[in-house]
Amino acid sequence: MRKNAAIVTWAHLLLLAFTTITFGERIDFDFPLINTWWFPEGVTIELWCKQDSTDDIEISYIPDSTEIIVKHSNLRIVSNRYSFQTINSTTCVFVIKSLSRNDDSLYSCRAGPTTKFVKVRVQYSPSKESLLCKTNYDSPVIFHDLRQDHINFTCVTEKGNPSVLMSLSIFKLDEINNITAIANICTVHDQDFDSSRSFSCLMMTEYLENSTFLCDVTQKFPALNDGNYQNSCSFGPLKFSSNFSISISESNISVKDGDDVTLACSTNVSGVEIKWTDIPQDWEYDVTNSEYSSHLKLYYVKQPPTSKIVVECIGSFGNRSVKDSVIITIIKGGGQLAIIPLIICPLLFLVCITSSLLISYRAWKNRMYVSFASKFSSGHQRSQESEGNDIQMTVTTNTNNANNTATGVYDEDEKRNTKSLKDNDNEGSDTWVNPIYESTSYVTDTMLLQQKKYTYTEISRKDS
Repeated sequence: MRKNAAIVTWAHLLLLAFTTITFGERIDFDFPLINTWWFPEGVTIELWCKQDSTDDIEISYIPDSTEIIVKHSNLRIVSNRYSFQTINSTTCVFVIKSLSRNDDSLYSCRAGPTTKFVKVRVQYSPSKESLLCKTNYDSPVIFHDLRQDHINFTCVTEKGNPSVLMSLSIFKLDEINNITAIANICTVHDQDFDSSRSFSCLMMTEYLENSTFLCDVTQKFPALNDGNYQNSCSFGPLKFSSNFSISISESNISVKDGDDVTLACSTNVSGVEIKWTDIPQDWEYDVTNSEYSSHLKLYYVKQPPTSKIVVECIGSFGNRSVKDSVIITIIKGGGQLAIIPLIICPLLFLVCITSSLLISYRAWKNRMYVSFASKFSSGHQRSQESEGNDIQMTVTTNTNNANNTATGVYDEDEKRNTKSLKDNDNEGSDTWVNPIYESTSYVTDTMLLQQKKYTYTEISRKDS
């Protein structure tokens, strides 16, 4: 009976242990040694305490012993992260879930005259975003009128556990110099070594030109935890420059209503932020930026209520800004009407070319006509002269024959003429034709008809 009761008791205790104890990192309270344990944030740990009696056990924070967690074996802090359980008459366990930075402390477990201890360290690192490098200048580009006697450099970060190590240096020309090595121009000012460090340097252009200030933050984790933490920030490289300026390519510009226009704004310093302002809301535009300039393209500019508008170009560098402006005058007309000259001009050019070709062709044709006519005229004149001689001989012969005929047969002709005249009178006509004139007129008409025939033939040949 006792054997069965003992088995049931041990089974009950084993079941209780498995159901109430979270399987986290187990550490033991000890005496007289004080063991130190490192744990990362968020884990679950179990603090085991074994005493001669658990009737009057107390678990508390040390050195703030007034913060008693367990009193008379009862958990006094209401939290879902803490739990306490008695395992048997001499053993108990205190469980911490989701370990946080506030749990980093020395814990004690007292039962009767005996007190045991364990030290819990919570490991955490600064966030990457917390590291900040800053100076008394807004930008690594230091303009002449803003130059001061010193440049101050400060490196700030969150604290870590274990503490972080912060180191300062100046990088120039592939060399890293510790600040202590250049104490003649730079002085280190330590506020809180594990969260903030700073230094200041004389503004010596010949040394600091192209220099970069560096801050490195490292953290070594305990041996039980692998890895470490590293982070860094910088300011630079330093550039000493003359004062920067902004300029627009044209201060006044005239644009036809409906046309496109492109404006250019430039600066003499790299890194200047350039933007355009005061552009009418109903205008379409594109902005193209480069290292030293910005181009504004306006599409189909529209005439505003006033014929002139002012567009500004503003250049900003840190907390400094300068600006320039351009006056745009809108002229009525343009747009689609401006396309008409683009169409008419080529047509006029084509007409001029065609006219020139036609005139050249007509001039060439006339020259050919004159040349051919000259050649034909010389040959034809000789032909006419020979034909004329023949005709003249024929006319002379005919005239002589006519004279002879007129002399020989005068009486007959006279009679015939008289009869013809009478006939004509009877017919109502008073015209009398001399046979000699009729014969001569016939020969002359024949010559004229021959001349016209040659002329017509010549012209027909030229036209063909």
